[in-house]
Amino acid sequence: MAKKFLILLTITVLIFGLAGCRTRGGGGSASKRVELTYYKLFDAEDTIKPIIQAYEKAHPNVKIKYKKFTEVEEYEELLINELAEGEGPDIFEVQNTWVPRHMKKITPLASETFTPQIFEETFVTVAAKDFLQVDPKDGVVKVYALPLSVDTLALYYNKAHFDRYVTETGKPALSWDGIKESVFQLRDDEGGALVRSGIAMGRSDNIALAEDILYALFLQYGVNFYDSTYKNVRFATGEGQDALKLFTSFADPKQKHYSWNSSLVNEDSMLKEVEAFLTGKTSMIIGYASLYEDFEVMSKNVKSAGQDVISLADIEVAPLPQKAEAEEQFKTYASYFGQTVSRTSKNPSQAWDFIQFLTTKEQAQKYLDAAKRPTARRDLIEGQKRDPVLGVFVQQLGYAESIPVYHDRKFKDFFVDAITAVVDDDMTPSEALSEAQQLINAILPEGGIYPPPPGIK
Repeated sequence: MAKKFLILLTITVLIFGLAGCRTRGGGGSASKRVELTYYKLFDAEDTIKPIIQAYEKAHPNVKIKYKKFTEVEEYEELLINELAEGEGPDIFEVQNTWVPRHMKKITPLASETFTPQIFEETFVTVAAKDFLQVDPKDGVVKVYALPLSVDTLALYYNKAHFDRYVTETGKPALSWDGIKESVFQLRDDEGGALVRSGIAMGRSDNIALAEDILYALFLQYGVNFYDSTYKNVRFATGEGQDALKLFTSFADPKQKHYSWNSSLVNEDSMLKEVEAFLTGKTSMIIGYASLYEDFEVMSKNVKSAGQDVISLADIEVAPLPQKAEAEEQFKTYASYFGQTVSRTSKNPSQAWDFIQFLTTKEQAQKYLDAAKRPTARRDLIEGQKRDPVLGVFVQQLGYAESIPVYHDRKFKDFFVDAITAVVDDDMTPSEALSEAQQLINAILPEGGIYPPPPGIK
């Protein structure tokens, strides 16, 4: 009997000992083998791989498969289709304006240690407005994504052009009125043909970011894009019309600051206004920080097509021009991505754990150094202010805002058409915006772009 007891005791000890070996080093579920799939736009694997490897080293039971995408529309369509079928990635990148439309595809962060308050303390305000949303399931504000970077619209300019033709300042003005004067000085239209433009503004067929620039002007002019219920847009106001008038005035030959037409760059050009800028046909373009790292490759491509290009050393950055004189009223438009967890993930807690690791100060710094992007974290702003390019973009973060564009592709089409209607079809800004407003209201959800909390209709 004693011998049988000793055998049973030994077996019991071995069983519990082996169980302890399986759970040691992370406890419970941490020892479970987990494979996470991560979809992300634009960043090469070499940019993100060191951070993934650091996480996997600290969590030996976790393996992360990274997949890069380059076409935004194809990426979004793939996400929609895969998630609808109960498949898709565990972690994916979501554009800041996509959250209202794709909210039900996201598993929000459930954490007592990373609360919405901590989010606001960690990341810049525009990110909090975009990624802290009310969960329609319980009416509680939750974190829907964490950003690595926040990009904003700023002004790229040809320093050589300004030194030669705007010698008294040598750089762009901070106001739109000042920009108009500089455009007049920079423009070369001898013989009646526009040979050199001051700034790429006024049209939408050959300016890739026309609608984003218009969004920025809406912000500067104080346009309330939606009504208070977010069930209807209401931008066809006097302020909205003034914003559209300013944008399209740069394509009006009757204006002293006339600066842009359809002949400067073909609408079929892949690079559009960037091509005109790199070939010296325009002195200023509006763009995001992400554009700067692409100038070298783009310049080589334009040169290989047989066109002369400017020196990249002549490209400098200035803040986006403003309507307001007081700095506390400055506005620029923000467009960026956040990392989030899909509702189809079988390991949402582990997925969110990786995202939190990815966006810590140390790991975010690694990413920003590799990707050359402006930070989203407040505690990394000061270090980037000294950067000759990124410094301009991070200094704008304090007044960056966004607009919750419910369907960016359709909104883009409507505003592109509105701009064209004013420039080419002699439609008034009031008529063009009223038509766009009607078209957008027709595609908005009946209950508004944000799903109502329980008990509210």
